[in-house]
Amino acid sequence: MVLSGSVFAASPVLGALGAGPASVPEAGRRHRLLLLALVVATSVPFWGKAFHIDDPFFIAIAENLKEHPLRPFGGAVALDDTDHRVFTRLGSAPNTFETLSHPPLVPYVIAAVAAVSGGLREVPQHAAFLLFSLAAVWFQYRLARRFTPAPFLPTLLLASSPLFMLGGQSVMTDVPALALFLAGLALFVEGTDSGDARHLLLAGVLAGLAVLTRYVCLGLLPLGVLYALGRRRHTAKAWLALVPFGLVVGLWCFQNLLEHGGVHLVASLRHYGEYYEGRYFTTADLGRRAISDLAALGGTTLPLAVLLAVRLPAGRDLQPVLSALGASALVWLNPLGLHELREYDFPRKAALALFLAAGVFLLAEAVRRSLPLRADRGFLLLWLLAGFFATVVLLPFGSARYVIPVLPPLILLLCGGEEGKAVAPRWTRAARGVGVAVTLSVALGLLVAIADWQYANVYREFARRGVPAVAGDHRVWFIGDWGFRYYMEKAGHRYLLSTDETPTEGDFIVRPQNAALHLMAPGLGARTQRELQVPAMGTLPIRVMSYEAKAGYYSHGWGLLPLAISWAPLESFEVFRVIAPPS
Repeated sequence: MVLSGSVFAASPVLGALGAGPASVPEAGRRHRLLLLALVVATSVPFWGKAFHIDDPFFIAIAENLKEHPLRPFGGAVALDDTDHRVFTRLGSAPNTFETLSHPPLVPYVIAAVAAVSGGLREVPQHAAFLLFSLAAVWFQYRLARRFTPAPFLPTLLLASSPLFMLGGQSVMTDVPALALFLAGLALFVEGTDSGDARHLLLAGVLAGLAVLTRYVCLGLLPLGVLYALGRRRHTAKAWLALVPFGLVVGLWCFQNLLEHGGVHLVASLRHYGEYYEGRYFTTADLGRRAISDLAALGGTTLPLAVLLAVRLPAGRDLQPVLSALGASALVWLNPLGLHELREYDFPRKAALALFLAAGVFLLAEAVRRSLPLRADRGFLLLWLLAGFFATVVLLPFGSARYVIPVLPPLILLLCGGEEGKAVAPRWTRAARGVGVAVTLSVALGLLVAIADWQYANVYREFARRGVPAVAGDHRVWFIGDWGFRYYMEKAGHRYLLSTDETPTEGDFIVRPQNAALHLMAPGLGARTQRELQVPAMGTLPIRVMSYEAKAGYYSHGWGLLPLAISWAPLESFEVFRVIAPPS
């Protein structure tokens, strides 16, 4: 797989970097086929990956659709322990309508794939979700054709990004939302430029579907308005896109009012205000999320950052470099007083400083290249800065997958130039470096994907083989979420809330170190004794979620690093036996 990455990074890059708009009709089809082939090559080997992180929440809604096809959030499924505690504190009945912050398009896709393929299985789901990755790359190319002199390179940089590669290997909303967002935006831009009503109407439909995937895609609305106001022709026609957009979003809101008596977005925001009470908008919380997101961006695009800083003359501008150095100093000086940093040893602090500096450098370089502001560059810069602001401020924790929407505008700005002045020659002079950077990016993405595959598979294998080995035929309870919860429930074991003291003498309780998001009830804890601890080791020294390694690819709560070099266990399962009946 790494070899195929080298092929894509060599001759196509060297040949495409100098391809200006005049050569697109001849080379465009070949370039797009190469890009789609790269996506397929880095996706197919991972179709057997276990359901992971938040996949099971969307799967639970999909299963709910079997009985309630027009009421996806009926009942109380996909709730975790904190959700239950929030409802108890408020004195209200648990329900999915308030707890799941995402609209239901992805669960509908999962349910449709399951219906066609004869059940909920990993391979058919991942195969179907490949279509979203392909669509994202396809429409990134169309946007790059509009905003850059050579569309192959910015699309290649997205397709080869570890963030994008790993995001496409889940059934979460990240890449589906990105694909629909880029599709809606690309068609809107093309329709506004040409005055084509069909493009505008389809753009509105796709933008509405993007919102039904993730509510943050509502950002398409002000972005589209800004683009339309900046055009001198066909501006009036651009508003046609609002008709299907309003219809799609309006129908969803009407369903909410009809079935639940409220609007889902409002209800879920209210619930999450309670869920994250006291740990959302403090300076330290915002700082953690910003550091985590920037480190995720820099750590996964390090080859590109190094290329820009070393090989391209424009990358040697003093401002981006000083910004990067200033950001790295935050790790060592810790002005926000983050307690996590006090626990990091020198190698982990150095890695975090490097990743953070690379992320800040890329953003600063993109800003520098957008100045002085004009219509196109101003549009792309607003898209970039608004996307990053929303990621840090609106989303509840720092996560590498939350940075995926920032990649397209960032790459377009880095690969574009002054309006009316192509910068392809500068990239052509650095073509060999670009090939190396892309190859390293693909290799890094594959290594991280393999590490994540192994981590996800730990929970599936422990539920299938580990539990019978340690508990025999005894009744088993478990504390833990994500893929661990999915496979444990599938094996017939019971989810244990932090207030539940039901387990009785002879029962077993399993609690993983990473996937357990709460503790057992104090009274129950007094009636248990730990029987053993089962570590699960990996074959690669890369960790994406590990308290010990300080890696928090999916959430900064596990570490501010997106990934870490470590031989720490992938997971460690504590097994307890209940030694006394309830009092």
